[in-house]
Amino acid sequence: MSINLLFRLTPNTQNKENHFNPIVWNRLCYGTRNDSLIVSRATPSTNCFTRWVIIYQFLTNDAKDEYFKLRYTIQDFELPVELNASSLTMHDRMNKKTWYARKEEEIYQILNRIHISPKDFTAPEICNYPFV
Repeated sequence: MSINLLFRLTPNTQNKENHFNPIVWNRLCYGTRNDSLIVSRATPSTNCFTRWVIIYQFLTNDAKDEYFKLRYTIQDFELPVELNASSLTMHDRMNKKTWYARKEEEIYQILNRIHISPKDFTAPEICNYPFV
């Protein structure tokens, strides 16, 4: 039983060097509705922006939405540097892209496609994510 639990808590990847930190992975998979967000600061398109990539779980109880009973949402967006962090709102996000993943492997495929390393993700309060 402990081996099974250990397996569930460890990200399943082919390349062990490029996977989520287990603490970060556990936050994403087993955190509460408001505590499953993980974030990564990424290279922006220009020096006028800061870029963030966030991943969180979207849980639904909708019986009609069987495919998306458990779904991960990945958002990639930029924020203008000139705006004060304390005055930022979700409406200030620019160049926003959103993907949905149902399985762990899909998360890694999307991150690979947008050139983001899973190792760079952490809790939002650790990296000064502005929407905490």
